[in-house]
Amino acid sequence: MSKIPQEVLDRVFTLLVGAACRGERCPQQFPHGTLTNQENIAVRELARAGRVRVELYALNWRVVVICEGEHAGKHTALSPHKGSRGARPKPYRTIQGGDPPPPSQRRQPWSPKLYAEQKP
Repeated sequence: MSKIPQEVLDRVFTLLVGAACRGERCPQQFPHGTLTNQENIAVRELARAGRVRVELYALNWRVVVICEGEHAGKHTALSPHKGSRGARPKPYRTIQGGDPPPPSQRRQPWSPKLYAEQKP
């Protein structure tokens, strides 16, 4: 796998922070959105580096949580799709780097208000 240039990582991180601050859906890869393949790979690299956490849901939906900087704790729009019995669905995969958060800071997909309570 090729190394992603730091400029691309910083640009994608800025895009994700902007989407999280506005409460928008996580940017998608072309043809569904505007991210190039390299930028899509950069999202995974940012997650592995611990700068963001990515939760993957069914029907091509990602929720990105910002993990560093002044906007830490903010997230992109949550999945609008309902899980079984009308509950908010659980992600089928989570990509994050570093140590897992302590139990008091773990976010469950069905309790999004916890994000707002976290302070850096």
